[in-house]
Amino acid sequence: MTETTFEMFDARIRPFAALAATFRLLRNKEATHEVYRIIAALDGPVQERNFKQFEATDFGNRVLTEKFDLLDTMSKRDKLATLPVGSLGRTYLDFITRENLTAEGFQEEMDASGESYTHAGEDRQRFNYRSRHIHDLLHVLTGYGRDLIGELSLLSFSRQRTDSRGVLLILFFGYFKARKEYPGIRAKACMNEGARLGREATGLIDADWETLLADPLDKVRKQLNIGVPENYLAIKDRADVLDRQYRTQLVAGQA
Repeated sequence: MTETTFEMFDARIRPFAALAATFRLLRNKEATHEVYRIIAALDGPVQERNFKQFEATDFGNRVLTEKFDLLDTMSKRDKLATLPVGSLGRTYLDFITRENLTAEGFQEEMDASGESYTHAGEDRQRFNYRSRHIHDLLHVLTGYGRDLIGELSLLSFSRQRTDSRGVLLILFFGYFKARKEYPGIRAKACMNEGARLGREATGLIDADWETLLADPLDKVRKQLNIGVPENYLAIKDRADVLDRQYRTQLVAGQA
């Protein structure tokens, strides 16, 4: 039976709860809330360490003290539309419009997930929300798509910043799912490339995303040392076709 609510930053390690949530996620990769359950079950101590690192930076301290809300910035589509063509913010707007996504919808998934910060407190909640809201910005910066290979590669990239055991579990089972559903595509090469690019990237933990949105995309990539995922880009079109087939089947199964 799935627990209704779960506490984030819980120091207890609950491997069976993590495995159950992982299998539910593998059945439907759009079930983002299961990712939070996996992380809650395995990553309490890791989350605390990452929060402390963020809090110790000058900008991280400002975010917490002045209560910066990245969601508020990313949800102002009219303002994003006024940014220059080729800027991070404008390219992000193009991305979420094309993919039929919204920052508010992402937040609603978090709000409905059952996660609780009763013991962790507001600062840790703000840190977690901010860390998650940059996910689609990283899609834009890295070039990874929303197909399964792209998501796994981006998780491999991001995990170099977080050292998440929960994400490692998702990557382990996700790889075998990708091998089955994306035959002929070198998923492991793409995931390894994502990990390498993530290790090489710098400044992600305390990046001033509110300011970076107005900067040219190439400038932000250079500032954060984000390289080109050549292995993934070589198979992106094929992976996109397979992903669209998957989404069609998913919708049909829910009808």
